[in-house]
Amino acid sequence: MNHVFIYGAPGVGKLTVAKEFSRISDYKLFHDHILQDSLSLIFEKGCQSWHFLRRNFYLDIVEEFYKNNQNLVSTFCYCFPRDDEFIKELLRKSEKYSVKLFFVRLVCDFEEECRRISGISREGTTKLRTKEELEKDLEKQNLNSPILFVDSFEIDNTKLSPEETAVKIREHYKI
Repeated sequence: MNHVFIYGAPGVGKLTVAKEFSRISDYKLFHDHILQDSLSLIFEKGCQSWHFLRRNFYLDIVEEFYKNNQNLVSTFCYCFPRDDEFIKELLRKSEKYSVKLFFVRLVCDFEEECRRISGISREGTTKLRTKEELEKDLEKQNLNSPILFVDSFEIDNTKLSPEETAVKIREHYKI
């Protein structure tokens, strides 16, 4: 069983690419904003309780996929170093269930990132929607870092379509 874990800063196209990857494969899609949007109805986004529940719910949901032997593609906005323990726990769970965990880091030019975050698909979610929100978030936390202790396939998708990016992932990992 495989788990493709797509991460990167806000607006790089994680969910769009994950949806396309799910469409061209037999992988189920689990995206981080399912949790973020739900938790933000109850807690202030980014508070300690919000992060605690996001981390634990995410890991519990992924573990259920693993137990049910389902291929998975998921998204996550990784923050260095805050999320390192989360990633280590994800690695432990993948080892426990003999899941091949493939890390994909998406990056794009800042101007393209700003263009993407203003898209209509972000309306009605807790996703960032303006250049000012993005700049403020990037000032507060390191959302552009690779995960330093795992091998990640990095794709600059500035000029790639979601379809091209999904195919690159599939071809790179031969899945």
